[in-house]
Amino acid sequence: MREIQTRNATIVGLLLLGAVTGPVWAEQGFDEKYQRDFNIFNPINQYQS
Repeated sequence: MREIQTRNATIVGLLLLGAVTGPVWAEQGFDEKYQRDFNIFNPINQYQS
């Protein structure tokens, strides 16, 4: 019984460690091809010069 609890606690701990440290490897910033110079919620501004 104690061995199962220890194993389960280890698995949960490793999953939590991975969930916490995973975002560190994510690419920071925003890809330029998705950037716009107008407000997508008010598209009429796109056509103003």
